Amino acid sequence: SVVIGCSQIVTALNYLINYFLFLIITMLRLILLTAIFLSLAIHEIRCEENEHCDERILHTSKSTVVQCRRGYKSVDCKSIVPGTIAEVSCANGYKMADTISDSGLYEMTCTPEGKWDKNKINCQPVCGRQMSSSIPSASDAPWHVGVKTYINQTCGGTIVSPKSVITALHCVEDEDGITLDANKVSVIVAGDFNNVSDIIVERDIDVALLKLSEILTLSM
Repeated sequence: SVVIGCSQIVTALNYLINYFLFLIITMLRLILLTAIFLSLAIHEIRCEENEHCDERILHTSKSTVVQCRRGYKSVDCKSIVPGTIAEVSCANGYKMADTISDSGLYEMTCTPEGKWDKNKINCQPVCGRQMSSSIPSASDAPWHVGVKTYINQTCGGTIVSPKSVITALHCVEDEDGITLDANKVSVIVAGDFNNVSDIIVERDIDVALLKLSEILTLSM
């Protein structure tokens, strides 16, 4: 009976040892899983804090309307984290170039590096219709001038005073919708290039006033 009693004690001790080992292993696994979860959570928080796409380029032009979404959920176009999609459409009175999108909708995605996968686009104003196929001469519209930028973008402008020309705002913006420096814009009058000293913008109506360095010589 003593031998049997010792055997039972040994069995009970082995059971207790195995039970405690199981508890220890389970606790270690829980600690490891908790550490992994916390590490991933901290990494995600750091990503959200440091890797944001620049929201400013979405709001540089009145010619576009921008809405943001993450998955199927609409979100505010501020503090834009990776995975956010910006849907760009044209405002009333503007149209998107056919070469950009047939659907009239242009999408930009914020990448994990905190960069946009595409450049912001500006829409073109809807400007009436052509009434004649003949080529007009300079004398038909003497107030009309050319506006040319360093990126070879050419637009039209209208003389409003001997030192001022008015044009569309998007004509003096770069691909990101940022207004160009005055020294990167020229006004062409009768084939002559005239330097611009200052650019005054009015984004609400998509207009830019170009102040010329020299006074234009006007004639009747």
